[in-house]
Amino acid sequence: NTMKKFVTINADKARNLRFNFNSLMILEENLDKPVTSLWSSLSFKDINLLVWAGLLHEEPTLTKEETADIIEAVIENEGLQSLSNKLAVAITIAFGSEKK
Repeated sequence: NTMKKFVTINADKARNLRFNFNSLMILEENLDKPVTSLWSSLSFKDINLLVWAGLLHEEPTLTKEETADIIEAVIENEGLQSLSNKLAVAITIAFGSEKK
């Protein structure tokens, strides 16, 4: 399986969103709902938490405030819709694909 395990976003620099079981657990601890229920209604807080958890693998000390600046840059560079789509893809990758 040569599929990439991350999704690249263009912020202040190229950053890679990647979710593993650990970051998904961290995410759920911070959210007030299950990760799987996110897509019905994505708040700005949700987006911040998602990007934050998705970047922890490459920057473990990243804060939610710093994440907000990163999101700002991504929105400027590629738009909010693109970011939402990429988050969805990154989460899907994390849960694993059914296709063999």
